Amino acid sequence: MTVFSTESELMNMGMPAELATRLGYTSTTRTESIPFPVQFPSTRCGEATLVGGTVTVANTSITAKSIVLMSRKTTGGTLGHLNFSVSAGVSFTITSSSGTETSVISYVIIERP
Repeated sequence: MTVFSTESELMNMGMPAELATRLGYTSTTRTESIPFPVQFPSTRCGEATLVGGTVTVANTSITAKSIVLMSRKTTGGTLGHLNFSVSAGVSFTITSSSGTETSVISYVIIERP
């Protein structure tokens, strides 16, 4: 496990400066460190392939407060804008604004307070 202790180290990993500041980092070092990488249970991350611009992923751990972070792992078809909808305790659906998109989507599910 890697531990980062400065704001610049976190920003080199892609963490926005505002988030680093909220975590208590300044341009100097913080007294506590945050372990990276964050590990997610297999029920909270995975991959899904769009067919005709949509895919439904069965997942009983999804809630009304869940946020699905998505990224294309492999592009396919005509790319569109991605969004998601949740059926709490059952599944979530990823939809592209393009009905011909066939991309492979990587996702992580997080909970908002």
